Amino acid sequence: MENESKVSNAKIENMPYGQIYIHKTHSKRELIEMMAHFRIFIGEDPTQYNKKELQQVIIDTIPKINDDDINYDSKYLCNSVEDLINYLVSYNTKKVLSVKEKENLMKISKRLNNYCKNDYNLDFTMYGNIYEIINDAQKISKYGHSPTIRKTLKLLNLDPKINIQLKPCLSPSDAFDLLEQEKELQERKKKKITIRRSTPDNPIIIRFD
Repeated sequence: MENESKVSNAKIENMPYGQIYIHKTHSKRELIEMMAHFRIFIGEDPTQYNKKELQQVIIDTIPKINDDDINYDSKYLCNSVEDLINYLVSYNTKKVLSVKEKENLMKISKRLNNYCKNDYNLDFTMYGNIYEIINDAQKISKYGHSPTIRKTLKLLNLDPKINIQLKPCLSPSDAFDLLEQEKELQERKKKKITIRRSTPDNPIIIRFD
């Protein structure tokens, strides 16, 4: 799943970032949309290229842009050429999964949830050891955009037998959205808890039945 094509491993010359590639989970359509979003010119008609050709065009174009060409926004959270490269080389968490892939993902998540619900006891699972648990957890962590996956990883992180932090992989935009949602939730909680002083005109009355 994670092997990149030979074209996508092409080396970028004269770049301070060294050799980069474009992760294969970024679709041709998404790559074209991203370049258009940042107004990075990759030809009059980028749709004429197949995916491998498009990857190479983008790789050849990166040395010609600088940080001033990357305007920050909340969609990609890119503020520099380095941010752009990090996005391109990373697994695309928004990759559309097939029905079979989704079913397999949910099966793994369900098995892990059952393990958590049974007080993290391996005897009540099909797992042979904790390393099999961690292996499955790392498999599903790539799909951090799913609330179900995030919940499963959160439960697993409470297991004292797991000595590593299991983190969901999130795209910059997903991470930004979650942060905004958390801020909004905290603001709502603050509004619900209102503390005021008692005044003669507006006293606080406590009744005991």
